[in-house]
Amino acid sequence: MTTLNLNRESKGYYTASAGNIQIKLCNPRISNGFGTNEWQLLIETKECEELFNGFFDTKKQASITGAEWIQTYL
Repeated sequence: MTTLNLNRESKGYYTASAGNIQIKLCNPRISNGFGTNEWQLLIETKECEELFNGFFDTKKQASITGAEWIQTYL
């Protein structure tokens, strides 16, 4: 099983970048105390072109999906 190697920016907010790709993983309820408790995975270019945007029940599910997406499409 492959997962993403993300850097913790703040509580409930993780990022990584490679080349022209940026990956953001966040849980609004954990990071700022309100909103959904789902984890949002956003993969985009540095020019803010959205490549993938999805919501997951767990951080692990989001990380595995992100790693699979990167391996498949890049």
